[in-house]
Amino acid sequence: MYFLMKYKNVNPPSLTAIGQTLVEYAHKVNLEEKRGVVIELFPFIFEASSRMSARAISRYLKEKHGVQLSAVTVSRALSDLKKSWNQYFDVIEPFARTFEKGAYFSRMADFLFDDKRFQEMTEGLPIRRYKGHWLDLKALRQITIEDAQAANILREKWYAINLDIRLKARPYFEHRLTGKTNE
Repeated sequence: MYFLMKYKNVNPPSLTAIGQTLVEYAHKVNLEEKRGVVIELFPFIFEASSRMSARAISRYLKEKHGVQLSAVTVSRALSDLKKSWNQYFDVIEPFARTFEKGAYFSRMADFLFDDKRFQEMTEGLPIRRYKGHWLDLKALRQITIEDAQAANILREKWYAINLDIRLKARPYFEHRLTGKTNE
């Protein structure tokens, strides 16, 4: 009723026209970008949520960093921890698998939750480029560029998260670490 009253003296747009403009706008807006932001920030949002409300987290991100995530988006991510942690793990798993398959002879489940082991495995990595590979002179093993990149990504995206938070996350994607399906 309000819709018709508002356009009393003007020809109102048809509901179809309104719907079409809505769809055009939806195609212009990059919603994937926001999903990516909440996924990338999720471990930190999870940790902050023990001391801050979703609204406070949202406000902080906007005021201090210009990152606009609504409190509803933050709440939604926190309400389904399994989904959120698995989406985050989707980001790092390819790098963890590369690192696991590299010259390290260690299972992903072992090094992802052992900071000391990861540090020992990557100490001084890479040291020198030799015939298309990086050579870790300390361990006398060849490291591919992919291995070195995977280690750097893991250092930046996984090991930057507090160990207690990573341990709390583990049950949500344990089946992916061991290769067993629990679903």
